[in-house]
Amino acid sequence: NALVDMYAKWGSLLDAFLVFNTLPHHDVVSCGSMITGYIQHENWFSACKIYELMHQKDITPDNISFACILKACSGLESVHLGELVHDDVIRCGFGKDMLIGNALVDMYAKCGRLQEARHSFDQLASKNLASWNAMMTGYAQCDDSFPALLLFQCLQDEGIHPDKITIKSL
Repeated sequence: NALVDMYAKWGSLLDAFLVFNTLPHHDVVSCGSMITGYIQHENWFSACKIYELMHQKDITPDNISFACILKACSGLESVHLGELVHDDVIRCGFGKDMLIGNALVDMYAKCGRLQEARHSFDQLASKNLASWNAMMTGYAQCDDSFPALLLFQCLQDEGIHPDKITIKSL
């Protein structure tokens, strides 16, 4: 697992995959390392194939794997796959996780599904700046500026200071 992770982080994805294939059994760590490596190098399709393998082998993803695979769905602009992953998130009990919640907001927004993005945003038990930025960026990307500005006002009312991503979105 350490070798898979090392190669993946270095961007040697072929070497990571070769080591991954020689493992006697796969677990959430080895699969998560491959998914993360593929995501870091925008190899969305290969990340999804590892996620599919996890399903086949009954390996439950952790919050990082879920967040990464949702990023792959965003990269592929595949709301259908994103919805399936969202169902898995809920089934596995990660529905309240902020990292996954932020990834869901981002995925739905990038796929042009603002209503679902906003619902995911509103469901977050607590929000960080990344949560707010994902939702405002989603509105901005869909040319829906008024809700983005209203959300910015709410962000300020919460006492959260904007960063350069916030300002860029606005």
